Amino acid sequence: MGIIRLLLAIAVCNSHFELTSLPMVDGHEAVLTFFAVSGFYMAMILEERKESPGCFYKSRILSLYPMFLFAVGVSAAILFFLDAHPLISRAQVVEILSNPSGFFIVLWTSVCVVGQELLFSLGGGEGGSLHFISGDMPSIYNHVFLVQAWSLSLEIVFYSLAPFLVRLNSKILLGLSFVSLLFRVFIVLTPLSDQSFFLRFFPADFWLFGFGIISYRFYRGLSKKVSIVDYLAFISLIALVMIAGGVSNTYVPFFLPMGAIVLQPFIFRAFQSLVLDCVVGKVTYPFYLLHYAVIGLFEEYADDPLGWHIFAVSMAAALVAFLIFSPGIGVLRSKVRRRASGNPILGTA
Repeated sequence: MGIIRLLLAIAVCNSHFELTSLPMVDGHEAVLTFFAVSGFYMAMILEERKESPGCFYKSRILSLYPMFLFAVGVSAAILFFLDAHPLISRAQVVEILSNPSGFFIVLWTSVCVVGQELLFSLGGGEGGSLHFISGDMPSIYNHVFLVQAWSLSLEIVFYSLAPFLVRLNSKILLGLSFVSLLFRVFIVLTPLSDQSFFLRFFPADFWLFGFGIISYRFYRGLSKKVSIVDYLAFISLIALVMIAGGVSNTYVPFFLPMGAIVLQPFIFRAFQSLVLDCVVGKVTYPFYLLHYAVIGLFEEYADDPLGWHIFAVSMAAALVAFLIFSPGIGVLRSKVRRRASGNPILGTA
């Protein structure tokens, strides 16, 4: 699934700076599809490794937080030293920091992931006041260094629930997921769709994680023998990614995520033993976090920036970040698992 995750990250990059004229899935819906993939993987981790909730939480924090802080630091350094950012200038940030509420928002979003999705539904008023806004009004999300970190907030909410969700029987989990899906359908078909608050609202996005878990349980029941169906599923999902941008707005929140939920058991069966696919999947996270800062650099210093140049530099930066952080994080996660299992730590595997 690493190649699919990279393709979704490229779709997010494409929504911020065009790489292709193809009707590729929009960045927001690509993130929703990430959530479905996340449900699949977290179920696999918890059910196959039999990790305790505490061990799982520590492992997830180590997977997300160091790279998040690194990306925030890179974005902040580029903004303050080079005055490069796609949405805001250094002078604007200095002005925001002079206001107590603005300073708090920047500080909070620089050190804490949870709650970042609220930035898209809050607007600033006189004297630093905050108020909820509708979808067509300017929000304060561009006040932060890492605007795409909102998705990590919803991921962490899911992680907090995941050890308990995987213990539910499939009927209960299906029921909860269907309720969440119906809630999202209700939002899409009513004026609530104009409210930014409901665009990134965990109860209405829970179905993605829930059906992702169900998708993994379906995979467990499959034969382990790879077949032509698996490769057809892979090709089909790539095709869906490339055409999803042309789908009607009413259906777009469901089109690609549902396709991923149905197809990912077969794709995982085909590629689970491929080391390159695993590495590509791990590089996707730093790519997702760093590409926006790279866009800012190109927009500031390149006369006519090309999308694929931005992609190449973003991928190079992601590889460097992966090579820097992966060994140390791997050692720490191994120690966490050994302590949780009660085995002495004799080395750094």
